[in-house]
Amino acid sequence: MPIFANTHFERWIYVLTNMDKLEKIPFKTDMDVMKELEEIASLRSLTPQEMWDYDCALNSYRSNEGAWRAMERKVVEAEALAAEADARLKAHVAKVEAKAAKAEAKANENAKKVRAETEAKTKAAVAKELKRLNMPIATIAQVTKLSEAEIETL
Repeated sequence: MPIFANTHFERWIYVLTNMDKLEKIPFKTDMDVMKELEEIASLRSLTPQEMWDYDCALNSYRSNEGAWRAMERKVVEAEALAAEADARLKAHVAKVEAKAAKAEAKANENAKKVRAETEAKTKAAVAKELKRLNMPIATIAQVTKLSEAEIETL
């Protein structure tokens, strides 16, 4: 390796002018372009059959790489669609659960009203029957928890 090759340009010129004499390409650690140059130079030394095999392998690699990238894009798209569908499903479930909770609260409220109405009707029916049997109004009021005024109106 020459001492005068201090800049990238000098190193580049040195390699190009001495390529046929070099067994290995120097400066690969300093310059990425030297790695590419070594790959190109190594291809020049291939026989026609080896070059054909190399080209076939390279085409196969590029084809597979393209297919792999296309598949990765499809996976990303599918994951995005799945996430979107999941979000829509969760929103729908939340709406349905909210409606169900509202309906349940309304049903409980209605059930309380029906129980209260049924209890009032039952008390009135019992009081009416006890009154028909000539039971004292004070006793009927004590049994049914109705006021004496309510019992008198029956």
